[in-house]
Amino acid sequence: MAARANLKEKKGREASASAKTARGKIVEFPPERSAPVASVEPARRIEIAPRLRDEILAFCVFTLAVLAALPIVGLAGNSVLSLAGDAMRLLLGRAALAVPFGLSIVAVELWRAGDAPQRMRRIVGGTIALVATVGLLGLQGRDGEVTAAGGYAGLGAARGLMAVVGEVGAALSLLAIGIVGVFLVTGYDTREIAESWRRIRPRRRAFAEPPGVVWPVATESLDVLATDAYLVADPPASTDPTPARIEPVAPAKPVINRPKAERAKKATETDGSGDDAIPPVHRGGWTLPALDLLKTYESADPDGPELEAKARRIESTLASFKVEATVREIFPGPAVTLFTLEPGAGVKVRRITELQNDLALALAATSLRIEAPVPGMARVGLEIPNGTISTVGLREVLESATFSKNKAKLPLPLGRDVNGRYIIGDLTRMPHMLIAGATGSGKSVCINSIIATFLLTKSPDDLKMIMIDPKMVELSGYEGVPHLKAPVVTEMDKVVPALRAVLREMEHRYQTFSRLGVRNIDGYELRRSTDPTLEKLPYLVVIIDELADLMMTTPDEVETLLVRLAQMARATGIHLLIATQRPSVDVLTGLIKANVPARIAFAVSSQTDSRVILDMPGAERLLGRGDMLFMPADAAKPHRVQGSFVDDQELQALVKHWKLLAPEMRYEQEWLQLPAQDEEGDAADDPLFEQALSIVKQQGTASASMLQRRLRIGYNRAARLIEAMEDEGYIGPADGSRGRTVLITDDWEDG
Repeated sequence: MAARANLKEKKGREASASAKTARGKIVEFPPERSAPVASVEPARRIEIAPRLRDEILAFCVFTLAVLAALPIVGLAGNSVLSLAGDAMRLLLGRAALAVPFGLSIVAVELWRAGDAPQRMRRIVGGTIALVATVGLLGLQGRDGEVTAAGGYAGLGAARGLMAVVGEVGAALSLLAIGIVGVFLVTGYDTREIAESWRRIRPRRRAFAEPPGVVWPVATESLDVLATDAYLVADPPASTDPTPARIEPVAPAKPVINRPKAERAKKATETDGSGDDAIPPVHRGGWTLPALDLLKTYESADPDGPELEAKARRIESTLASFKVEATVREIFPGPAVTLFTLEPGAGVKVRRITELQNDLALALAATSLRIEAPVPGMARVGLEIPNGTISTVGLREVLESATFSKNKAKLPLPLGRDVNGRYIIGDLTRMPHMLIAGATGSGKSVCINSIIATFLLTKSPDDLKMIMIDPKMVELSGYEGVPHLKAPVVTEMDKVVPALRAVLREMEHRYQTFSRLGVRNIDGYELRRSTDPTLEKLPYLVVIIDELADLMMTTPDEVETLLVRLAQMARATGIHLLIATQRPSVDVLTGLIKANVPARIAFAVSSQTDSRVILDMPGAERLLGRGDMLFMPADAAKPHRVQGSFVDDQELQALVKHWKLLAPEMRYEQEWLQLPAQDEEGDAADDPLFEQALSIVKQQGTASASMLQRRLRIGYNRAARLIEAMEDEGYIGPADGSRGRTVLITDDWEDG
């Protein structure tokens, strides 16, 4: 037995020694042992879902709110919690009630698990409102009544503000801080609060109505589509409290305003038979061309079901973005269709305009233009391109009742707008017009339709035209028409002399008006009606087909002449019609745009070009092929118009008619032989001669290319200045490619 006890004691000491060794270092088992060793894994973190974490945190905060409320209601007893309640009352006074209330709100915010920035905004707003409340309570407290007011915190805040802005200023400041806190908590501004109140008032009145009255139910509370309207039927006669029956009413279909055909009576009478012809019109010994020379074009009828389907698609697309709007009217036009939207209560127009690209995607439209609001209507307009563009012929516009009733002295048949109305302008009231657009957008067709209208409605005694065509192909077809004051100007060196001749004509007319004591051409015609001996002064229209070419050659002279004509020529019956396909700021300068208020913009490539023409975007979304934006001088927004069309065959027929009446053109000598810009006088008498001589003296050399760059003039004029300097002995002869030697010095004039 003793031996067995000694053996147990020896085994115990070995086990104790092995345990100490294991605590000091890693124990390694012999390799021959095959017993598996359990690996020691590190402790894993407890993973909690975010929603569960927020709910646990909300529960803890709510528990803290309940504990904070116990000493306030007197249920804390003689505990540490009671001392904490006394500290809250000393610090915040009567505002200590807000501590458990605020903690409860924080718990609710955590439990809702909403947007973190919005949650932080409401918490910060509540804190700001609490600080303002404590301060306002501190204003009415005294030293002995601290706990009955805002506590020491409120007293300190109140006294600090009173020391800075006084008692009244402190009250106003704290009140403003509290209002800011309320705005942050609610997230509403004053306008949204007013709109919410206006939406609530009809519902409150509806609840106060007797049971027999039918009233609209708020669709939001019924979880139905916003586009449907619902009515509550009368309650049954029995006393059984059964729920009211809700009957949906089909949504009202939009009104499709189909354009009506406007034809003058004489045109309608002659359409019945092909043998009848429009009787010719005689004016002042001239026979005006008949409208039979122009063609008629068929227009496609709008598809009603397709338009209604597009209207429903617009409403559903807006509803998917939480925007309530209803399509009320549809106006099919030649190129685009106008859908007028009535926004729902409280829907901002900006929310609809921001969805322009989304609506274009939903409707598979190449481009979409939003007009907000539509002029004369409480609607937002959506202009959607048609599948096919209908051609608006010039004859259609001239035969319309709108044109026949128009009293314009120089009518401009621009075309038809999206409402189906014919747009007729008056050049005498504009009094000048600018036409700009990209190549192939319809600019030249618009100019041709205006000229064709002049040839159809005005005799050479009533109207004269001066055509400047640097491209040499657009207006040269009108050569030989008796309405021309001078041959078509196609040479660049004769453009400035032609404009100077127009300026001399304007000054001559002003001298005539001054001698007779009249103010304008209307007064002159009134005087001429009583004195037949006075000469006839026809209207004079200057048509410039490409302004960019003129501004590239002699920009200073062309701009000066155009601006002076635009400023003064209106009263004398002289009007400008300027066209360009390069709407840039170096072509359409500020002075030219300021004096040409009426503008037409065709399709352009960028929004920058649209702003140069119209001072606003919009032209970059036009479709081309005559689609234009017409900005009258007295309008704040442009009108979208499909321009009138006239082809080359019709123009050739009109020109042939007038050439038969006037086979030989007789121009005045002054207008027949316009001098070239280089031949207008001796170069030594050129107003730029002294300036050119000064530049040559400064540079110490003379060359035509240098004068071109410095004076921004053409080569011919610069060469004539160089030759004049050589004739006067100021510079030497030419020496190959090198500049000429300057012979004049600073002492030349002194000597």
